[in-house]
Amino acid sequence: MNSNAAWHLFLNTGAPEAYLLYNQLRKMEDDYVPDGPGVSDPGYRIQ
Repeated sequence: MNSNAAWHLFLNTGAPEAYLLYNQLRKMEDDYVPDGPGVSDPGYRIQ
């Protein structure tokens, strides 16, 4: 589940647990920085 799905769950249910989950997932998404460029299509990079 991502933060967007947790936000919609909160909007639909009004459950405080869903809002806490949203905040937790949002912080995890903000703190995550990938170590490498990741996998992409061969034509994606500028040559």
